[in-house]
Amino acid sequence: RQRIEHVQLITPEDQRRLAQMGVIASMQAIHCTQDMSMAELKWGSRCAWAYPWQSLLKTGAVLAMGTDTPVESINPLPNLYAALCRSRADAEPPEPWFPEERLTWHQALRAYTQGSAYAACAERERGCLAPGMLGNVTVLSDQLGDDPAQLLKVQVDYTIVGGQVVFAR
Repeated sequence: RQRIEHVQLITPEDQRRLAQMGVIASMQAIHCTQDMSMAELKWGSRCAWAYPWQSLLKTGAVLAMGTDTPVESINPLPNLYAALCRSRADAEPPEPWFPEERLTWHQALRAYTQGSAYAACAERERGCLAPGMLGNVTVLSDQLGDDPAQLLKVQVDYTIVGGQVVFAR
């Protein structure tokens, strides 16, 4: 499957073309929050087309998200926070950058699981919890509610890959 990595800045016309051609939009949400200041300085009014997650979903494009390790931390929790909030974790107050492009919990989890599995042509073996799937799971130290800021406070207790514990805190 064709995909474009780091779809950071894309015009509305090209957003539609991406979906029409079936090209996967592969992104790392943490780049949005890390790049905001630079983007404002260098891209100016084009920032309205930066990291257009909701806009891409509305066109029917597939989002595949990841952490971009080793450039960024392998920890998925700050990435999920960035996808949900579009603000830096250290911002006071956390001002969302183009908040209309924020993802919902469901959309973000889908992009990081099913979207990434689809991009890797592995949707029949991973990307969701179902009988016959590999059973990759992350167990957190606390239950998450509606507040994305909880992602910055919880810890990973266990990581299970293919049904085997590969990390235990």
